[in-house]
This record gives sequence, C-alpha cells and structure tokens, in this order.
Amino acid sequence: ATKKAEADLTAVLDYFYEEAVLANPESRTGLGLDKGEHAGAKRQLQDRSLAGLKKEQDINRVGFERMKKIDRNALTPSSRAGYDAFHYLFTGTIGAYDQFAYGTFSWPEPYSVHQLGGTYRSIPDFLHTQHSIATKEDADAYLSRVAAFAKELDHETERLKAEYAIGVIPPTFVIDRTLGQMDGMLAQKPSETMLVTSIDSRTKEKKIAGDWAARTTALVAKEVHPALKRQRDVLASIRPKTTDQAGVWRLPKGEEYYKYALRYATTTSMSAEEVHKMGLDQMAELSARADKLLKGQGMTQGTVGER
Repeated sequence: ATKKAEADLTAVLDYFYEEAVLANPESRTGLGLDKGEHAGAKRQLQDRSLAGLKKEQDINRVGFERMKKIDRNALTPSSRAGYDAFHYLFTGTIGAYDQFAYGTFSWPEPYSVHQLGGTYRSIPDFLHTQHSIATKEDADAYLSRVAAFAKELDHETERLKAEYAIGVIPPTFVIDRTLGQMDGMLAQKPSETMLVTSIDSRTKEKKIAGDWAARTTALVAKEVHPALKRQRDVLASIRPKTTDQAGVWRLPKGEEYYKYALRYATTTSMSAEEVHKMGLDQMAELSARADKLLKGQGMTQGTVGER
C-alpha cells in the first residue's frame, strides 16, 4: 500500500510540475529550462486571458481530485508532509475558485492591475532581468516576447473589464497612482524604454549583429504602447465609479474574501479580530520586556519607543 501511495503522490506532483510550472514559459525561463528542445518556450509568455486562467484552474482541479484519492495514512512521514502542504494549499485555492469570480489567479489579490502589480510592470522587468541573451536566437526570442507582451496586455484588459463589470473596482488612489505610472511609461519615447535599451546594450555586449534596437522600437511604438494605452483608458473610464474606501468588504462576497485572504496568508482559522488582538498582546509583552531592560540601563523617561 505504501509503495502504491508513494508512486501515486509522485505522479500527482509530477503532473503539477509539468502542467502548472513547466507549461508556463515564464516559469521555464526563470528556472533556466527554456533551452534545447524547449527553446520555443523562450519566445512565449504566459496566457493571461480569461480562458488561460480557466485552463490553469482546471489543471489544479484535476490534480487535486487525483491527490484526494491517495491514502494519506499509507505514505511515509516525509511524503505525508508534502501531501499536507499541497492539500492545504489547494483546499484554499480551489475553494476560492468556486466562491469568487475575481482575485484567485495567484495569491489573494483582488485587482488584476494596480500601482504595485500587473503585466505592464512585470514583463519589462522579466525581459530585462530573466530573459538571457547570448545568441541571435535569444534576441529573436526577445522580440517575439515583446510582441506577446502587447497581446497579453490586451488579454489582461479583457479581464479588467470583467472585474469592473461585477463591481471589483480598485479605490480612487490605486487608479490614480496606476494611471500616473502608465502615463509615465507612455510619455517615454519608444526608443528610450527599457524594452529597447535592454536588448540594445546586451546584443552589443555579445557582439550579436542586427538592428535589434530599431526592430524593438518599432514593436513598442506599433504594438506595446497602443495596448498599454487601451488598458490605461479602461482604468480611466472606471475612475468616476471609484471611492476612497479601500476595504474589500465593499466587493462581492467581500467579507468572505477577506477571510480567505487571511487564512491563505496566515494558515490559521483565527478571525481578523483575534489576529489583531494577538498583535496588540505581543506588543504589550515585548514593550514590557524592553521597559525592564531600558530601566536596567538607567533610562526611565518617556515611552519605550522614545527611549
């Protein structure tokens, strides 16, 4: 029984690794596994469309169903720990797929695009820091990814429209800061963007002949900036419906979403009030200990923080 359970668990973990990790071309690049027979992945980006998200969710559902059929008690202690970690993770995330029509595509983050995250921020950085350029093929692959960047911006914009349609709208300050960043990017000359300067400097350094800067500049001007402008306009169009209230309580099933996020981040079923009280109790205890130490140093005046 142990042998079968171990083999079944290995097969499920392999399935997750192949279908969820290796099937994502950005993960492949991050792991350095976009070479040889898998070099095609280096030309692609992750599918950020609603259909792409559903496909990812379905992979997780299939894997979890397979996992639930494994006899946990037949596993070795170390395998049981792995089983429990995955079981915990997927109980939360798959439960969230069924409950919420937003904010479940990675970790609990209700908005697809905001001032701290979104494709507009992540992909230029990814191409600069993770897409290696040593050969002409690598530079060609970079160009393919710049074109894919424009396409994935549009995919994400469709997701934004779907979020906004069900009332998942960021607060005003988030929209304003995001628009400010996007406007700053759109104000740059295409030839001066990091997308261009990165490939230009790196192909020159490796002495890879070709008009890489000019070709990338054309892609930024004709495809990337227009796609970013389309996304920017969707954000601007929702601004009149925003408020300064930032809490997720105002979103669909917001109270439940907060509980999901809290459980995901803390692995506990404690309520927000209980977690907050624990923080206050910890502060009081630590401050009392610090107070004693400071008094021992002859420092008696003012608050612990002031001392």
